[in-house]
Amino acid sequence: MTETTPSVTKRPARRNPYTTRFLLTCAAIGAAGGVLIITLNWLSIGTGAFALFLYGSTIGIWVLPQMIGQTLLRIPGTALLISLIMGLVNAPFTPYGYAQITSALMFGLLLEIPFAILLWRNWSDRVFWIAHPIALVVASSSYFLAIDLGTLAPWLVWVMWPLAAVSAVAFTALSMLIAKRLRAAGVAKPRRSAA
Repeated sequence: MTETTPSVTKRPARRNPYTTRFLLTCAAIGAAGGVLIITLNWLSIGTGAFALFLYGSTIGIWVLPQMIGQTLLRIPGTALLISLIMGLVNAPFTPYGYAQITSALMFGLLLEIPFAILLWRNWSDRVFWIAHPIALVVASSSYFLAIDLGTLAPWLVWVMWPLAAVSAVAFTALSMLIAKRLRAAGVAKPRRSAA
């Protein structure tokens, strides 16, 4: 009588998504974003109506690099890594100094939270269309609430949130378009979505 041993089914090895190509892509996007934000930081000084309009209408620029990277690569932590690189690049050249790193990481965290809630399993475009605008409006609101709204004209208070919402949707669309073009150019292959 021969004794047979049960066959062991081997699981396929998981591919590590954090490759050199991933890191270099994040570094390039983060460095470009950091340079872009230097000018915005200088323009955003002040709390007057102009600063509010500027911030409300350009909220998407502050996180455009993170949104592009996240949409392009679809790997957990992408927005945080790009945020860190952006903060390190622009901190020495902005009026806010190294506090800029914390600010940049907060933006990255806001972008990561919706995907973390989904356990980074759903990278469908539909999720980006929901998550990115919400993250941008939350970021805008934190800035608006930090300002003494009682000192502003009432009409300005009613205008700035819709302006931020429109900007959020517009920059989400722009990030999706840029990521699509970069993907077509062979910069990265996104992970497949669960949805």
